[in-house]
This record gives sequence, structure tokens and C-alpha cells, in this order.
Amino acid sequence: LNFESGWALGYWVNNAAQALAAWRRGAGLTPSELFRELLAPLGDRGFELAQVLVELAELQNRTLVQDVFLSPTGARMTLVGYLQGWEGMAEAQEAWQFAVVQPSRVHPRDLMDHSDWYLGTLAPRLRALREAAYPLAERCHVLREEADAEFGGAAAAAILIRDACVGVELFALRAQQVDGVCAAASGAAPERGLARSAMSIDDA
Repeated sequence: LNFESGWALGYWVNNAAQALAAWRRGAGLTPSELFRELLAPLGDRGFELAQVLVELAELQNRTLVQDVFLSPTGARMTLVGYLQGWEGMAEAQEAWQFAVVQPSRVHPRDLMDHSDWYLGTLAPRLRALREAAYPLAERCHVLREEADAEFGGAAAAAILIRDACVGVELFALRAQQVDGVCAAASGAAPERGLARSAMSIDDA
């Protein structure tokens, strides 16, 4: 039973990866080998996309899952609590501790009260994530332009590459946005909260 929610390309990757793993029945299949085999029909573009997706997965796993740090009150958290979207119900659940399902975070409006923690704990992590995600987005921007030129914009191969690459670029923009919002909210760098992104996604 597969539960699927979110990015459409993710559905395909999950299903194709499970089918490939079941077919191969090998315990030594690495993420790199898996992506390369899945995207092999795309030729050199598929090989480059496979590399980007593996690097993105490793980056997200390392920064959003494995890197656990403490809030000013001693609560355990990761960066996923900052990159995800939040809305009123989630904030109410967090405040009154009922049916909490969202990872915890320090709300941007509270960062100024915890400036030392922000500068020493959160800011370096957000900056590192932003700086690591940006080159992947740049590679994807070039890759989808090359795919459109090689396959034609309406071809299935170009659409698949564009879908994957736009997701990578949006993740990089989200990391940049959250870094800027937190910097502005903390009072550490208010101008960054108003700065326009240096990256453009013209067909997202």
C-alpha cells in the first residue's frame, strides 16, 4: 500500500523506485544507481538530472531530518519546521499543545527575543542550506533549457525534466525566502527580508 501526497513527480519516483527495487531484488542498490537507471532513457540529460536529485535528497536528509538542534527552550527541532508552510490552526495546536502534527519552530515574530540563539544556532543552518541549494537550482535552470532545446518543449522528456527541475528551483527559492524572513524578523539583517530573489523561475 503506497500513500502518496504532494509533488506529482514524487509519485512517479516512489512507484518506479519500488518497482525497480522489487525487480532487481538486490540489497545494494544505491540512490545514485536507482536514479541513473530510472532516468537512463533521457540520455545525458537524465544522467545530469539523476546527479542533481541525489545531491538534493542528500542535502534535504542531512539538513531537514538528521540535523537536530535545540530551541531556546530546549525543544528538539530541525529545519523542516522552518521550511514548511504554517497556518493559524497549526499555530493554535502548537500554542495549546493539542493534536500537534507540525514540527516545532521558533516563530519569526519571536526571533528578536532570542537573537543570540538565532545568530549562533538557526542563522548558520539557514545560510548553509541556502548556499547549498542555490547551485543545484542553477544546474537545473540550465538543464531544463537544454532539454527544451534538445527534445522540444512539448516532448514528454522535456516535461519530465522541467517538472523535476522546477521543484529543485522552488526548494532553493524557499530556502532563500525563509533565510531572508528570519534575518529580517530577528533584526539581524532587515534589508534581506525585502531583497528580491537573485534567481528567476520563468515557467514554474
